[in-house]
Amino acid sequence: MFSDKFAFSILVELFIIINILQMLFAACIIYQIIYCLYFYCPLIKHLKKNKNATILPYKYLPEVSVIICAKNESENLKKYLPKVLEQNYPVFEVIVIDDYSTDNTLMSLKEMATQHKHLKILRKNNFEDLPGKKAAITAAIKHSKYNTLLFTDADCKPASDSWIKCMASQFDAATEIVLGYGPYIAAPTFLNCFIRYETYQTLFNYAGFALKGQTYMGVGRNLAYKKKTFERIDGFKDHQYLASGDDDLLVAQAATPINVKLCLHQQAWCFSKAKTSWKAYIRQKHRHVSTASAYNFFIQILLVFNIVSHILSYVAFLLCFFEPLPFIIVLLVVRLVVFYAIYNKLYDQFEEFDLWLKFMLFDFIFIAYYFLNFKGLFRKQNIKW
Repeated sequence: MFSDKFAFSILVELFIIINILQMLFAACIIYQIIYCLYFYCPLIKHLKKNKNATILPYKYLPEVSVIICAKNESENLKKYLPKVLEQNYPVFEVIVIDDYSTDNTLMSLKEMATQHKHLKILRKNNFEDLPGKKAAITAAIKHSKYNTLLFTDADCKPASDSWIKCMASQFDAATEIVLGYGPYIAAPTFLNCFIRYETYQTLFNYAGFALKGQTYMGVGRNLAYKKKTFERIDGFKDHQYLASGDDDLLVAQAATPINVKLCLHQQAWCFSKAKTSWKAYIRQKHRHVSTASAYNFFIQILLVFNIVSHILSYVAFLLCFFEPLPFIIVLLVVRLVVFYAIYNKLYDQFEEFDLWLKFMLFDFIFIAYYFLNFKGLFRKQNIKW
């Protein structure tokens, strides 16, 4: 008799647990679908609308200071800097600041300066002591001649000679910040494919949020803003203790619902090479996510809920898989259909058909990616870069 009551109580508890898991699964799926539709659908419309956007005539384009920070980048500068210096643009300067390099960076720059008079070379020496690249960027901005600033990295290559033109044409009386895109060069490895997938996920999020007036980041390898904007917020003063954040935290602080534009035209991309080892890639991501705790609280909540719902949707489904109900199957199918449809349209705009085909695999692997990145939130900041 006792054993029957005990068995019955166990069954009741198990039934309750299964129902809680099912409700949790349903809540996670519904949140993900709403998040995806709310933030990603406007991005699809934006991409289609601006695919063949007209670039302003030269007489309306601002004078531009391109800024590049370099630390032991001699070979990359030889390879990629000419692509920046040879841009088809009426008035611009290129400032490269040598941040205590120990290789031939300075010599390489001096050689190129003999052929390109609009190349300005700076050496980081007795400038304000800020961690990471922040001191170098601050010094370069102080020495810039023009009020429109365009940033990229020493290992980045503009997709065309219209890069500056495309980015600068987005500025108008109300626009202070232009967010560009920096994809990675495709390579036939699983790691490269995953890195490109994760890079697009980051783009879809920050571009989707920006279109909703909730800008929280930009990427330093392709970013433009006004010098007055940098001065208005006192540069990196509010997060000067962090080695990272010279792009995302600055953009988040300076952005308003109306002063940010996107420039995602393929001619305005800046390509770079992805990491070739998982160790180097994870170290890079830890550095990137170390600034996440400084994001706006509302933005943090939305991003964290999206991550948690992604994880719990798989966990809850697997835990109650032994007793599947029709609505669970229906919700899972609806999620797959919605995500496949939206990602198909997004990847089609960027001509990344192989990533769309691998969507389900990477969608699952992303759970492990979240956990690997979690300790990056508590990573001790390094003042070097």
